[in-house]
Amino acid sequence: MAPPTPTTLENRRELFIDDALISKLSGGAEQRMHHPQAREIAIKHDEPWEGSGSGYRSIFKDGDL
Repeated sequence: MAPPTPTTLENRRELFIDDALISKLSGGAEQRMHHPQAREIAIKHDEPWEGSGSGYRSIFKDGDL
């Protein structure tokens, strides 16, 4: 059986969250989940029709906005 073909990442950023892009870890490297840290508010739901949350968001460019 032939070895798998390497994935070309080019200049894209990738999250290494599973074994799909990692063939092996060595030299003490490990996968570790860190606790989230509260930061500034990125998206604020402040209109009545927006509700208190959403499963996903879509952002559209509207002219200069």
